[in-house]
Amino acid sequence: MTKIALLADTDTATYFKISGLKDVFMVNNEEEAKKNLIELSTKKEYVIIVITQRIIEQIKPTVLEIINRKYPIIISIPDRKGPIETKTELIGDLIQSKTGIEFKLR
Repeated sequence: MTKIALLADTDTATYFKISGLKDVFMVNNEEEAKKNLIELSTKKEYVIIVITQRIIEQIKPTVLEIINRKYPIIISIPDRKGPIETKTELIGDLIQSKTGIEFKLR
């Protein structure tokens, strides 16, 4: 059985829990986020891990390491404070690592 997990701050995690997502992991700091992401990425049932942009910024090296694997797929979402400008960097890094083509997103 395949699952989707969410790593998010308390507010964002609560919204997703209310909407019915079962595998929601609230993180309060960088260490918790990194530990949870590493643990989730080793479990084969989690094929998609959704992470808020602000958390991705805190643990970017770990995210970039995991993103190079076939699974899990990491999806970035804004938190309740809204999107941050650096979100395109992660997409660009992923495309560059997979294709070898460097470009800038606007």
